[in-house]
Amino acid sequence: MQALGLKPKPGGGAAFGNIPIDVERFFLSKVEAAGTVFAVRGLLAFIKILWETDSPYRSEVRLNRFLIKLGRALASKRKRGSLPDWLHRVDQTERFIVEGWCERIIVDGEKWPPLCFLTTPALVRFLRLCKVTHCKLARKDARTIERAIQRLGLVRVPRKARIKQVQKRSGQFVLA
Repeated sequence: MQALGLKPKPGGGAAFGNIPIDVERFFLSKVEAAGTVFAVRGLLAFIKILWETDSPYRSEVRLNRFLIKLGRALASKRKRGSLPDWLHRVDQTERFIVEGWCERIIVDGEKWPPLCFLTTPALVRFLRLCKVTHCKLARKDARTIERAIQRLGLVRVPRKARIKQVQKRSGQFVLA
């Protein structure tokens, strides 16, 4: 609710879990972030509820106030959100681990081995040796990597077949 800029409203028309919220503020914050009314699901239905004559919420004054606020939210560029550049601004470590788990992949010109063969310390060492430009591979520690592998449900090969040491010699990975 804080991320959306919503505040609880006693007797509100909707709830987020067991917390009642102000429906008007919810829709206005979504419109401010999107910059359009077409991307906001349920807004048209809410306006119809305000407009219908048999609705207990109908009030011309309330509808006019909401439409004025809606126009201001559309005109405001202050809270306008833009989508992040997923390939260059967002950390891609987990994506690379998943893609390279069972098959060989090429990342920034380097050929990666299947990562399911590496122990966690060897995987961390491998990620630190890579020259990936748009990831924070070198900042990941063994605990973070292991928790991500468990959360993603990735399964390693049996212990006897795992690679325990990784080195890089003349630009080539040496696995032992």
